[in-house]
Amino acid sequence: MIQLKILSDPICPWCYIGKKALDKAIHNFPLEILNIVWIPFQLNPEMPKEGVERNVYLVNKFGNSDHVMKAYAPILERFNIDKIDCDFNKIKTTPNTLDAQRLIHLAGIEGCQTNMVENLFKGYFSNGADIGNKETLISLGETSGLSKKITKKLLESEEDKETILNIEKKYRKAGVRGIPTYLINEDFVIPGAQTEEFWIKVLSEISDKC
Repeated sequence: MIQLKILSDPICPWCYIGKKALDKAIHNFPLEILNIVWIPFQLNPEMPKEGVERNVYLVNKFGNSDHVMKAYAPILERFNIDKIDCDFNKIKTTPNTLDAQRLIHLAGIEGCQTNMVENLFKGYFSNGADIGNKETLISLGETSGLSKKITKKLLESEEDKETILNIEKKYRKAGVRGIPTYLINEDFVIPGAQTEEFWIKVLSEISDKC
C-alpha cells in the first residue's frame, strides 16, 4: 500500500487544484493501493480568530490590486483548465482555519476525512462559505458524515487545538514552507500542486515496486 500524506489548508487554492488533479489520477488505480491522510497545515497561522475581510487580506498579502490580479492569474487559469467550480466573488472573508483543521482531524478518526476536505474546499471556493464560522462548519461536518452532536461539542471546546498546532509545528520544523506538500511513504517529498499526468506516472512507478 502507498501512504500519501497531504499537508493542506482548505482556503489554499493550489491545494484544491492539487486535490482535483490527484482525484482524477487515482481513478486509474485500485482503491486499496492508496491510503490518503490529510495533515493540518494552516496557510495563515497568524490569522485573527474572526478572520479578515477578503479584499483587505489580498492587498495586504500581495501589495496592491495589480499584484493580486497577477498572483491569481495562474490560479484562475488552472481552475478553468481543470474545470473546477469556483466563484471567488462570493468569498467575503478569509477565515482563521484552525477549527476547520480540527474537523479534518476528527474526520480522519471517524473515517470520512476526504469527504470533509472536499466539502470544505467546495464550500469555500464554490459557495463563498465562511469556514471559520462554527455553524457553517457544523453543517459541513454533518454533510461529510460527522455527527452534529460530536462536531458541536468539539468546536465549543479547546479539544485537539494543541494537537493540530503541534502537528503543524513538527512539519514547519522539518522544513515545510508551502502547501500543498505531499509525503509518499515518508520517503519522498513532493511540493506544489501537480497535474493528473504527473500523479499517474508517480503512482504507477511506486505501485510497481510495492
